[in-house]
Amino acid sequence: MKKNWILSETSVFIVIGLLWLFVQSMLYFHYGFVTNFEGLKYQNDAKEFIDSFKLNTDRLFYSIYPIIIATILKLRIGLYGVLVFQLIINAWATYRFYCIARKLFSNMWIAIYATCILILTFQIQIWNFHLYTESLFISGLIIYTYRLITINFFSIKHFIYLGILVLILSFVRPTGILLIIPTLVYFIFSHKEKSLSFYRISLWALAAIAVVIVHILYSAGQFYEFVYRAWNNYWVIWAYSGFSDSFVESTSDTHRVIKLLSYRKLYFFSMLRPYYSDFHNLLMMTFYPVYVLAFIGIIPFWRKNKAMLLFVVTLIAVFSMFSILTFINWHGRFIAPILPFFILLSGAGIQLIFKNKFAK
Repeated sequence: MKKNWILSETSVFIVIGLLWLFVQSMLYFHYGFVTNFEGLKYQNDAKEFIDSFKLNTDRLFYSIYPIIIATILKLRIGLYGVLVFQLIINAWATYRFYCIARKLFSNMWIAIYATCILILTFQIQIWNFHLYTESLFISGLIIYTYRLITINFFSIKHFIYLGILVLILSFVRPTGILLIIPTLVYFIFSHKEKSLSFYRISLWALAAIAVVIVHILYSAGQFYEFVYRAWNNYWVIWAYSGFSDSFVESTSDTHRVIKLLSYRKLYFFSMLRPYYSDFHNLLMMTFYPVYVLAFIGIIPFWRKNKAMLLFVVTLIAVFSMFSILTFINWHGRFIAPILPFFILLSGAGIQLIFKNKFAK
């Protein structure tokens, strides 16, 4: 006689919460709270904001982060207050990630799998312990995705709320504006209600276009510089230390450009670096099974929720192409925001492989 394993939602949250606490504790004891390197820029911007109530125009599209730091410093909590804030937002995003997986797969075990993989993926969780924008940006993307898939197409408030979230994420990291593309794809393929007012989508799209135009006007110089370097200098990565000549080419030959971009794509998704230790590179490779499961999950995901699959795939494509065509930084942090979406896809792969094995 088969046993029916019934797990209460409360038990699930306790187990997931304990795993989250364990992983965060281990990362903290290993890394502490990294406030130097990139973090120094945000600290200086925060102090400037406190002293003169002015934002650094060179980093205008990162301005929400210095404002958060400034607010916490003004409250005399100290920089560790930022760490606590990031962990709280990350915990909330983790819960919302579980809700996304639960809604998409209608299966508690798949939701548990996806959430546990999210927590155990140190390439994502490590940024909670850096004074960088990555932690809030990754958490924000997850929270935004939850709001998107639970949107009421007949509520103007929901569209306004999504627009505000995009705006906030665009001022955490400028690439946040790229969310507009997968979002519009989701809208196009998800609305089944024939009575949906066209003007709602039109207004949202027009507002998005306006934000894009403003964004480009402010950041065009930096963006064009990245594009120029990518297409004229053809370096594979952006690094503080030099690399072998095989990684650097300068030619207008189309074949070699394609070859180099292929290298950059491989370099981006592999997450391996020649200056990492063998052990560290092996740790990076632990994410590869998720890639395989994500690929397996594409077709079943398509059958289950075409709009959401297109949102996820478009988001991964847009964010990765932006990094590959501009620059790939030396420690690979730009891939971190899209890793949760590979995990979502892998949930469909797991469900296909273990079909009829999991109880709903």
